[in-house]
This record gives sequence, C-alpha cells and structure tokens, in this order.
Amino acid sequence: MLAQGMVGSMESSQGFAGDSPDEEPQPVAAGAFRQQFAELMESLDGVRVVIVMIDDLDRCLPHTVVDTFEAIRLFLNVDKSAFVIAAHAEVVQAAIDQRYPGLRRSGTSGLGAEYLEKMLQVEINIPALSAPEAETYMHLLLSELHLPQDQFTVVKAAVDQRRRGSALGVALNVGMAADALGPEMPPELYQDMIWAAAVAPVLGSGLRGNPRQIKRFLNTLKLRLASAERRGTTLDAAILAKLMVLETQYLSDFQRLFDWQSAGPMSGGENWLATAEQRSRGTWVDDADPARNEAPEAPPASGARRAGRGPTRRASSPETARAGTLDEEVRTWAEQLHIDAWLRMEPALGGRDLGPYFTFARAKLTLGANTALLSAHIQELLGHLQSDVASRRRAAVRQAADSVDAADLPTLVDHLLQAVMRDPAGSATDGVAELCERIPAVAPAVCERLKVIPFEILQPKITSLVRRLPESDPNVSALLDGWQANPSGGFVRAARQRGRH
Repeated sequence: MLAQGMVGSMESSQGFAGDSPDEEPQPVAAGAFRQQFAELMESLDGVRVVIVMIDDLDRCLPHTVVDTFEAIRLFLNVDKSAFVIAAHAEVVQAAIDQRYPGLRRSGTSGLGAEYLEKMLQVEINIPALSAPEAETYMHLLLSELHLPQDQFTVVKAAVDQRRRGSALGVALNVGMAADALGPEMPPELYQDMIWAAAVAPVLGSGLRGNPRQIKRFLNTLKLRLASAERRGTTLDAAILAKLMVLETQYLSDFQRLFDWQSAGPMSGGENWLATAEQRSRGTWVDDADPARNEAPEAPPASGARRAGRGPTRRASSPETARAGTLDEEVRTWAEQLHIDAWLRMEPALGGRDLGPYFTFARAKLTLGANTALLSAHIQELLGHLQSDVASRRRAAVRQAADSVDAADLPTLVDHLLQAVMRDPAGSATDGVAELCERIPAVAPAVCERLKVIPFEILQPKITSLVRRLPESDPNVSALLDGWQANPSGGFVRAARQRGRH
C-alpha cells in the first residue's frame, strides 16, 4: 500500500522538458527524469560525487517533510550522488504517520519508522553530551564570549589536546583555563566559569546534553543580566543561573518557590527556603525534637548518598538552629530528588532577596502578578489547594466551601485553573477536582478550561478527574464523552462505570 501510494505521488511529480523559455513546459515522467539525471552525473568527469545536505527537516510541516522525501526518491540509485539528512527521526516519523493516517495498522505506532528504514541506508545517531562534555561546552561558550580571538584559539588548542588524552573527562574548567591563559585570565571569565561549574551537572542532565538548549540557556541568562543592568539593577549571575535551572526544567517548582517568596516574612516564606537548603546540605536541626539533635550523624562513605531524606541531626550554629522546623508542604517539595540536587547547588539562596530575579521571569509567572490583588484568605487557600500534601489540600477544599463568598469563588477558581493550565499533571489539578466534587457549581468553568488541554498531557490525572467531577452536570458529561472518544481513552469508560457504583 505504501509503495503504491508513493509511486503514484512520484508519477505526478513535475519534471519539465523544453529548451525555449517561450515554450509551454511539458511534464516528464519520473523514469525519464531519473535517466536524464544519471546521464548528467555520468558526464561530470571531474566530479567524484555530488552530496546534497538537507538540514532541519524536522522543523518543516508534515506535508513538506513527505514532499521532500518524494522528491529525493527521484534521484536515488543514481551513481555519484548521495543525500545526507539531518533531522530528529521521531519527528520525521510522526510527520509521515500524519500524512498517511489511513495506513496506520492496529497495534502499531504507524508506518513512519518502516518508511525511513527503506529510505535510509545508513543511520548515524549523534549522542547527547555527557556531564563532563556539557561542562566543557559551557566553559567554551563563556570563553568565546570573554576572550579575544587569539586567546580563545589558545584555549581551544588546549581543549583539543586534553580531549585526545581523555575524551570522557572535563576538558576545560576554571583551573585549566588559568593554566592556558596565565595572568591574562579575565576576572569576568573566572567568575562565570565558577557558577557554570556549579550548574553544569544538573543543567546538562536536565537538558539531556542538548548543545542547542545549553547555548539558549546561556544566551537567555546573559540577556537578562544586560537587561537588568540597563534598568539600574545588579544581579548576581550565580544566583540567576541557579534560579534559571529550576525555571527551565521544573517550571511548577519554580512557580511554587516564587509563591512562597511572594508571601513575605509574615508567612515565613524566606525561612522555608533556608531551612530546605540546610536540610538538603546536612546542617538542619529539627527544633521540634531537640533531644534528638545532640549526637551528630556519622558521615556517609565516600561517594555515597544518604538513603532517604529524613531529618539530619548534626551539630550546628545558633543561626542554623533558629531556622525552625520544616513545614510539611516544603518538606514534601524538598524531598523530590531533582529539588534535593538543586538545593545542594551553590550558591545558597536562603535569606536572599530574590524579588529582582523573579522580575525577569514574570512572563512565565502570570499567577504571581494576579494574586497580589487577592485577599490574604484567598491567597492562603489558593496555595493550599495546590499542595502536594493531600490532607492540606482537602482541608482547604472544606474551608473554601464553608468560608468563601459566592462572589469571590469564581476568582479563586480562575486562579487555580491558571495553575492547572501551566502544569496539568501537577497537584493543582487534584485540587480543582476535589473542589468540583465539594462545590459542583464550579464545574462549568472547570470543564471549559480542561477541554482545551490535550488528552495526552492531562492523561495522568484523568482517572482522578473522572472519579471526582459531578457527572450530573451536562458540561462534565460532555467533557467525559470527549475523553472517552479519544483513541487512548478506553480506560475512561471503565472509570465512569466505577464512579456510578
């Protein structure tokens, strides 16, 4: 089926004959065109091979991807010619599947993979950068930014030589740059390489060693620093880099940190981050149980991490001891492995004014700007309705049902739905489902927002939503019908049936 469809498309491809510009071009059959091209290649005595490079094919629309491959097929199997295609294979496969949806077979992912297998003779997968390679790449980019061309050439030569000796280790860091440059090492480069070394391991793994994304991260950071400087604000590049790691990879956690910081000293927002960092770094004292803080914990074996993330009881300074107990919600947040790694990164952020840094991320923090106009009671409920702690979230649902005026309820729901739209798989979705279950009147507004979220993105939460949304509301029934009709929505019917019993 695929071969016949492709041949039909090729036969209709336009090649033209006719020497005079005044003549009407006449179509040439695909076979005749290939023959003419072969004769042309054969006549090129001084040419060994013609190589056609096609880059960024995965950035094209699906029909363009397929049309390009159909055009390439006109030139295949001709001596002295070759095509090199640089593209993300999965994106190209998806484009082919989308162009020929009728050829999808039940139980398979489509024909895109088979199509590429027949078209491509050699496939070369470019590996992602390892953590040492990502760090080296970041330091090279910073060196290129700060150094004149002659000094940068010296640094690159040193990197090349070091990589020939060991391809798996870090080939450029601040010490290696100082060795290569000597007293000509710029202070700005030294400072940038210090913070780059701190964020490189987490950034490299989170961005899957993608050089383009690493370069985009550095470009964005430098742009924000320059923008702040033009406004008369001085930002610490190390602090900005650490915050941007969280923003780039875990936006919902970044939003949560912003919400806590926005709460201000009255709610202990500043101490929460300091205490979370102390806990992760092994200097936290649990004030709730002073007797258990007397004996220091034995350090782990070299290279080992502590199993679990329970409280660490070690000798500490009075300043550390005053940090207090860790709030349950912040504890749950800090116990996530990626947050634990982020908290241990330098520099420590506890006790710092992060307001100027969040200013330059406000495009992604729409909720924070709006919540500033809400009453303290609504803001507190809004935070608890997004909690990872189920008991706190459900208590907030009960409190909202009992204490929020009917005039204020749409505002609360609207802000909660903004959080759902930013992170459909987050705890805010659980909060909005539980709120619907307790206050069915909010269901129409909730359904209006949920129906625009792609099924695949919302899928981890759909069973919980089906169980809690009041199906007696026609808006809910229509929403569930749409989910059930999705090719991957077979489980929705079973979940609805369980909900009726």
